[in-house]
Amino acid sequence: MSWDPSQYSKEDVHYRFLRLYSIDLNMARQSLALLSRYRRADVRHAIFRDVVVGYARPFSSNRDHRKRTHELSLRHVPKTIRPLHKELMKLRHQLFAHTDFAARQPSVTRWQGSVKAQFPMSFSNPPYDAWLRRSAEILELLEAVEESIRKELTELEEGCSWNPVAPAT
Repeated sequence: MSWDPSQYSKEDVHYRFLRLYSIDLNMARQSLALLSRYRRADVRHAIFRDVVVGYARPFSSNRDHRKRTHELSLRHVPKTIRPLHKELMKLRHQLFAHTDFAARQPSVTRWQGSVKAQFPMSFSNPPYDAWLRRSAEILELLEAVEESIRKELTELEEGCSWNPVAPAT
């Protein structure tokens, strides 16, 4: 028998998403911890992108089995660190998950060669070094959101009126 989520209640779907979001944030936290093990900028930048994309995933439009979207509520982000949350989401949306023209600010120049013209391009990159110096702030954000999710999961589990359906095997 194959996996059949058609029996899932709205609460069940929400609970499962919260569990998945908790895993996403845990993975982002693990990636953040990896940064201290590497010195090469290219490796650190790649790991940092993973941190940002992993953190942002729960807040992006995720789809359930009926193709309805689900996002982690902003109430899980403490108001005192929402500005950092917004900065990370902007970084994810404009530079890491998508190519935003205004964020990249591409500039093309024409160089006339002896045989044919060349068109080199320059563009903006994220200020990785500045972001890497904010690792402690990012860790605080990750931990706060994870803790908020854990609290909601505990409330759902303690007041569980729905019957979690295990995937059929």
